[in-house]
Amino acid sequence: MDSKKCSIMDSKRKIKGQLLYNLLVNSPYRDYIIGMDQKIKIDGVTYWHPRLSNISKKAKIGEGTVIHAGVHIHDEVIIGKRCQIQAGVMLFNGATLEDDVFMGPDSKIANDAKLEDRDVWTAVPTLVKRGAKIGMGALINAGLTIGEYSKVGMGAVVLQNIPDRETWVGVPARKVG
Repeated sequence: MDSKKCSIMDSKRKIKGQLLYNLLVNSPYRDYIIGMDQKIKIDGVTYWHPRLSNISKKAKIGEGTVIHAGVHIHDEVIIGKRCQIQAGVMLFNGATLEDDVFMGPDSKIANDAKLEDRDVWTAVPTLVKRGAKIGMGALINAGLTIGEYSKVGMGAVVLQNIPDRETWVGVPARKVG
């Protein structure tokens, strides 16, 4: 490439860079724009785009865990070490994930199994054991246990306990492996 073409390309890069710089410095959305590309690590936990999530400071989250954008984690949630929490996951009070659990995008764990009227409401505990993998969009009812190294298929609706090392799929979820 001749020097004239290189000079034009360099000028275009400089102009593009200046436009981006002006957008960041002068924009009323500066903090939001900067936060869009942000990945931070706090106490051994990696958070992708934390401004796009609602994560309680009271939740207990283990070292080595990665939490993606758009996640909702309530106060009384316990997440073990080295878990993967994908975008859109919702973990309500009472959810406990042991170590090495994978929660696929938009999967959810409920905290009330029967929706009964009562004077004092408390969350119903749900346990996802070590190494379990929960597929995209899966829904897990409150009060259940998902066994060690079990798999829950994409879009499954889990209404009963799943034993260790089994694969469940469907609506309602049923054992397939």
